[in-house]
Amino acid sequence: MTAPPRLPPGSLLGRHGLLAPTASVYVSPVCLGGMNFGEAWRGRPGACSKETCFEILDYRHEQGGNFIHTDVPPPLSYLTIYQDEEFEQWIGEWLSSHDVRDEMVLSTKSSSGYKVNSAPSKIQSNVGGDGGWWRWRRR
Repeated sequence: MTAPPRLPPGSLLGRHGLLAPTASVYVSPVCLGGMNFGEAWRGRPGACSKETCFEILDYRHEQGGNFIHTDVPPPLSYLTIYQDEEFEQWIGEWLSSHDVRDEMVLSTKSSSGYKVNSAPSKIQSNVGGDGGWWRWRRR
């Protein structure tokens, strides 16, 4: 099966490449991280209003960006629920209001339980993706 035809890129963000040899997903060369998008943690990483966040997402999409990361990588993955999940809610609103969900690739929650900072309502033993990394790191 061949890849679908792609439009010539309008910017460097539009030069999509294969995410992984077995993934069959094409993404922009730079992934947008969302740790600073939100207002809940004004004193820690800083605040970024919903309006500003949407302006950034609009511009990035216009430039061909399609890859968004909504989780904190190790060794900070204990901060999985940064900005009290505001960015995740906002990205959902932005995707819905712009009807571009099929154009975007989201990377999220691979390193710890979904809601590590709240009382568990479900068993979360096997939802982490890099538990082996932590075991190796602690040796």
